[in-house]
Amino acid sequence: MMNLVIVDPGYGFLCLKNKGDSALLSGFLDEEVFVSEDYVDAALSIIEDLSPTFKEVCTPYHIRLFKQTSFAEYNGEY
Repeated sequence: MMNLVIVDPGYGFLCLKNKGDSALLSGFLDEEVFVSEDYVDAALSIIEDLSPTFKEVCTPYHIRLFKQTSFAEYNGEY
């Protein structure tokens, strides 16, 4: 088999959207990794450190925890 790629979905994702003088942070995080609110707060802290606008504008956030049950495998043949 050639060009087979199997990718674990990882820990989830966070998306920071900036528009003018406001921003919105949203995303999904794996509940097996982010087992408490402290872990979610740590992820928010990393985003805050990476984004220069996060501290300057009002940034509400909506983050949901999910439980991974499976993932789709695609090898490019179908």
